Amino acid sequence: MSDAAPEGYGWVSIVGTVIGMLVVAALAWRLVQRQEQGDEALEAKLKADDERAARGREEEAGAGRGGGRDSTRDGASGTP
Repeated sequence: MSDAAPEGYGWVSIVGTVIGMLVVAALAWRLVQRQEQGDEALEAKLKADDERAARGREEEAGAGRGGGRDSTRDGASGTP
């Protein structure tokens, strides 16, 4: 006896599995969006994180041109 699917049904099970995964992903996405939509504390945290990341990118861009870098650092880590 073989563990393989009956001939001719392989593509049906693949398509069914993909559709099922897409449905689950869509439901999960809607649930997360609904929870995040009214969460003002989360919005504030995301905005602060975006601002911090922008400052970090600006500092890295300045350091890449030779400015703003401490010459005593060994350069092994990306943190000050």
